[in-house]
Amino acid sequence: MSLSYTSKELNQIWEVVDALVPLAEMFQYVSTLRGMTKGRASYSMQLANFDVVPQHIQNQLSSKEQVAA
Repeated sequence: MSLSYTSKELNQIWEVVDALVPLAEMFQYVSTLRGMTKGRASYSMQLANFDVVPQHIQNQLSSKEQVAA
């Protein structure tokens, strides 16, 4: 979707994205989305499920914990 529309055209354009995304990936999403759309976009999140943390992330977390101790 190009962001070079007039305000009248933007009022007629709706794009819905439905995706499953890890929560950690969403921390910068709202500021990026609002920056790209000059504050006009909105979003909502809903917890879908809990899942096992991937092994490489577990390793990163445990190494950070060891350094802090």
